[in-house]
Amino acid sequence: MALHRHVNAAASLLTAALALGIVLAACGYSGPAHDRYGNPLGPITLKEMESNPLSHLYYPGSHVFYRDGLGSNDGANSVGPAFAGAILTSNATGAQIYSWYIKTLAKKGWYFVTDGGCPQTQVTCPQFSEKGHGIRPGFMIAIDDPTALRDVIGKSPPPACTVYEMQYQMFPPGGVSVPGALTWDGGHSCWWTNGHWSVPVGTPRLLPGP
Repeated sequence: MALHRHVNAAASLLTAALALGIVLAACGYSGPAHDRYGNPLGPITLKEMESNPLSHLYYPGSHVFYRDGLGSNDGANSVGPAFAGAILTSNATGAQIYSWYIKTLAKKGWYFVTDGGCPQTQVTCPQFSEKGHGIRPGFMIAIDDPTALRDVIGKSPPPACTVYEMQYQMFPPGGVSVPGALTWDGGHSCWWTNGHWSVPVGTPRLLPGP
């Protein structure tokens, strides 16, 4: 008799579980919507990325030249991070901009991880991760070579001391976080002034890829 009670109880639990599964499936629920750090697991839209204040974290006094961003499923962006950010101009030097971002991000719980993997338009691209939120959220700040931007976005920025870009990012499950060392502080001289763009002596330059 005790065995029958256990069997009946197990059958009741199974029936309830199946019924709950049917209800959840009918509601479009297929699993947890977020990972254990609170990061979304499914596709992320550009609008969702732009709703985060970090996508508008600009060095004080900067001017937005070009807004940029992609959702996780936009175009060919199926493996890269969803991101939202901008290319900006500033009267500050690269060193001042980098210093401000490093301090501001540290106060928000973000730490430097690497400055590798920069595209051709960026001289350096320090990347940060958020403590306590896994390795998927990212923040990137980069000093740009404006002479290379026209080939990428179709226009060149106006003259300014520094042209830089920033991005708030969310990588797919698995994340990307490569330890590294910040090898360049952004430069203490203006690069782009009086309609003439020149790179200060001693500035590291990216070489064309193979």
